[in-house]
Amino acid sequence: MKKKYSQGPQQATSLNNTGINSQPITPAQTSPQPVITPETISQPQVFVSTVSPNAIVPSIPQNKSKRIIFIITGTVIVVLIALALCFFVFHKTTKHPSPRKAILTSNSSDSSTNNNPANPGLSTKATTPAVNSACYNIYKDNNLCQFFATTPLSQVAHTETSNYNFGTGQDTIVYEIDGKGNSSLTLTSNSLSVSSVDLNGEVYLEPWGSTTWSEYSASDAPAAATTITNPDSSLSLIQGANGVTYSSMGTDSCGASLMCYKYRVSDTNKPGVNQYIWINTTSYQLQEWSYSTPATTSTQTGSDGSTSQSAVPGTTTSMLISYQPVTITAPAVN
Repeated sequence: MKKKYSQGPQQATSLNNTGINSQPITPAQTSPQPVITPETISQPQVFVSTVSPNAIVPSIPQNKSKRIIFIITGTVIVVLIALALCFFVFHKTTKHPSPRKAILTSNSSDSSTNNNPANPGLSTKATTPAVNSACYNIYKDNNLCQFFATTPLSQVAHTETSNYNFGTGQDTIVYEIDGKGNSSLTLTSNSLSVSSVDLNGEVYLEPWGSTTWSEYSASDAPAAATTITNPDSSLSLIQGANGVTYSSMGTDSCGASLMCYKYRVSDTNKPGVNQYIWINTTSYQLQEWSYSTPATTSTQTGSDGSTSQSAVPGTTTSMLISYQPVTITAPAVN
């Protein structure tokens, strides 16, 4: 069955079962609709808020807002300070290897020894960047490795003054090197001397007791010029040499007014030989060297087949080294 709707005001049906009496509902008054013309389309539309200016909008009091901002800012600052303190404490309590500290504390002159049976008496000092790690692994001695890291004597201008005592007399040798491959040597024995100069591949010789110089090429130099033994020919201080060990003996005076690290050098290939070196505590260059051999005996066989023995005295070489510029010049040849 279809419901019929009447025109005009409607009367709501009374709901007796709920006790609510309805009121007449009057249709809302409709406002006239605006007429849209081409002129009104181009005009900007203005939207006006329908909120009453007297409406109450909830807001946070200004003082309370400031307190909240202050609390948040203070909390952030406290957290940052706490994190910084935690990092500082962690960094201080954690042990970090410090090569720089090792460098600053490694140049002590003590004579402490390590536990390496192959190298007794060596100071146990940390290495520095100037020291080859392979050297330190062998000797565990910073000062000794500093010495091995210095420029070889043949490449440094210096003068070696050596006294060679062979039991029945003493020789003095003055050996000069300019560090450029040139050298001069004078050997004095029993008031006589022999001198040689090696300069740019040429050899100059002043024989025993003579005042006349002769010039030779290196290949034509007489035996007298080539058999003059350089004083450091027995000075064989090679890093890592088999059978050679170094025992630290602390510090000792050396040269004119220097201080040196003193070492005893032992070589299993040279039994009975006593060898000592003095290393400058500042430059780590070699300043002194001492080398001595024990007395021995030699056996001679006569023409009749008989044999006899004679004593051969020991020898001692003491060398002082000074470092200064050296100039090698060619002597006047007659």
